[in-house]
Amino acid sequence: MEESDFLLYLKRCKEERDAAGLVVPHNSYCPLLVAENTTRQAKYALCYAMTVVTNIAAATAVTLKRADYDKYVDLALRLLAPFVTNPLTQQMDRSGPPAIPQLEQASTRSGKRFLLQ
Repeated sequence: MEESDFLLYLKRCKEERDAAGLVVPHNSYCPLLVAENTTRQAKYALCYAMTVVTNIAAATAVTLKRADYDKYVDLALRLLAPFVTNPLTQQMDRSGPPAIPQLEQASTRSGKRFLLQ
């Protein structure tokens, strides 16, 4: 691609980004790459937070096959979903968020496991 064509391309990308109202940390950043990186960081943060529940370290989770990693993230989100409210779509009643279920320890051959009651 010629330099002039590339500069025209960048100009059009910036115009479309601004028209869509997308915000990026730096003027030269691609909104798609920023969104993909933010998603990747959020998934890692979720894996890190779920380490105490799943006993799978975040550094290990990200090395799983892509399909298995996606399943792990999906399962973690499904586990947390009942405890999350969206203030934009529903008002929390005065009783507060739902109660967190108690963990019951169960013995297994491989070690300690925890079960939700």
